[in-house]
This record gives sequence, C-alpha cells and structure tokens, in this order.
Amino acid sequence: MLHLLGLLDAPSSGKLNFLGKPRECYDLARFRNEHIGFIFQNFYLLDDDSVLHNVLMPASIARKDTRKGSYAYERAEYLINLVGLSHKIYSRCSYLSGGEKQRTAIARALVNSPSILLADEPSGNLDFETSEYIHNLLISQASDTCGVLIVTHNKQLAKQCSREAILQNGSLVF
Repeated sequence: MLHLLGLLDAPSSGKLNFLGKPRECYDLARFRNEHIGFIFQNFYLLDDDSVLHNVLMPASIARKDTRKGSYAYERAEYLINLVGLSHKIYSRCSYLSGGEKQRTAIARALVNSPSILLADEPSGNLDFETSEYIHNLLISQASDTCGVLIVTHNKQLAKQCSREAILQNGSLVF
C-alpha cells in the first residue's frame, strides 16, 4: 500500500491520481523527491557515509545547494538535532545502532519539507522514551502543508493520530 501511495509501484488495476492528475503525467522520481518523505523499516541508508550526508541526500538529488551555510545544510543540522543525533552528525551510519539509523532515516525523510510523509513502523527500533518523542514529532508534522500517513502495529501510536484505518482482509476499514 505504501509503495502505491509513494509512487514506487504502479497499481495492477485502476488509476492513481495525485494533485488531480494521473500518476503518468509526472516525472515520478522528481515528484517523489519533492513531495514525498519516506521512512522505511529497512532505513536504506548509505552505511559508508555520515549521518549528515545521508540526511542531505534528498536535497542533493533535488540539486539543492547542500554546502555548509546553505538552507538545506542548516535544515539537515536542525533535523539531526531534533531527532537527538547531533553528537553523531559526522559518524558513519555503519557504526550506528538500529534506533540511531531509524532516527537518521526520519531526519532524511523531512529534509525536503515534503507534502506527505509516509512512515512504515517509524519507531520499531526505538526504546519507549525515544518512541514517544518520535511519535509526537511525527504527529506534529501533520499540518496544512504536510500530511502524515503512518503504518504501525503500535495501537497507542495509532490512537494518537487524527484518523485511524485498519487493513483487514485486503481492505482498508475506517
């Protein structure tokens, strides 16, 4: 489901429209990078690169200025601090714990200020206290300019969201 909503997969039947236009009207890679923030369960970080470089990656792909002092660089530093990793900003991702990798992926998903954030079990690798903090952070991202869709088995997190749906026997139940 997240792969369809994130324009990573095409539907086997039916049509998907975004902003009133069929998905085929868009340069999908560019649209994803500009409008969709992904928090994957598997992180998909570049292990040999630093936390900062990983967080800046979507901005680099969008051909934004990522040099020190640029808006993208400052935003990346801000987000890394926001997820509690300022002390690891230059650490290679291969040296991070699972929870630190998760928080790096969250900062990366937010760096381009996406229109929608798609989160797949965003706190699955985090301790209770950090999970609570990240839940509140993600829910606070939901605004007029950014929608947040969270897939989770965590009933407490689901209850904190403004709307809850359950995938049951292949159908979404609201």
